[in-house]
Amino acid sequence: MTAVRTVRLLAPLAGWSTPLEEAPDEVFARGLLGDGVAIDPTSARLCAPCDGELIVIAAARHAVTLRTPEGCEVLLHVGIDSVELGGQGFELHARQGVRVRAGEPLLSFDLDLLARRAKSVLTPVIVTADSGFRIVRRSSGCELAVGNFLMEVASQAAEVPARTAPGDAATVRRLRVDFEHGIYTRPAALLARSVRSLAADVRIAAHGREANARSIVALMALGVERGEEIEIRATGPDATVAVQALAAVLAGTLS
Repeated sequence: MTAVRTVRLLAPLAGWSTPLEEAPDEVFARGLLGDGVAIDPTSARLCAPCDGELIVIAAARHAVTLRTPEGCEVLLHVGIDSVELGGQGFELHARQGVRVRAGEPLLSFDLDLLARRAKSVLTPVIVTADSGFRIVRRSSGCELAVGNFLMEVASQAAEVPARTAPGDAATVRRLRVDFEHGIYTRPAALLARSVRSLAADVRIAAHGREANARSIVALMALGVERGEEIEIRATGPDATVAVQALAAVLAGTLS
């Protein structure tokens, strides 16, 4: 039996912790990206909530993802609809691919600008839906200082991957991405959700790289921008259905 791995996550900024369900965006509120806590910030510097590798930095610099040594993926998303600022008011303090320690600054942001121009300053801290960890304790409905306890997460049994026979014919389709900001958090969540329950191995390729279509973080890491083409390749019993589901999301007919 595999030992349960646990990770303690600390508050990455000061503020008031609230349930994620109160976020004014259904992608966060419905847990499509994963479970977590939202923080109404009173400070303007985002710090690492744990030791880990900085695996994704959004092009708009408003969101980052860490992977802990235990394999837990943690998404930190400053503000709601803050991608619309196009990086204005955000300053990075770390580079993608570096390892950071808990408490190290990751980015700073203009809180006043965010309050004026984003839908909300609420900052979700999310354990991604596909990283194989669940929250066992969390601080919610309380005031936090940077470094206070925020969450404890524990590993859970991995999903059994879809079985595909050697030589299974692949269903392949090339499609254009028309999301305004490319494949960022919201589109990645919708794409991953659309195939998560299907019996198929589904891959999306772009820029010479490939991502598991069930992985929100892997999809974001492709760095696909508006107007670019991706290749979808699926094998298994539900391969055709999976490709159709992804095409529906890309066409904006499935939300």
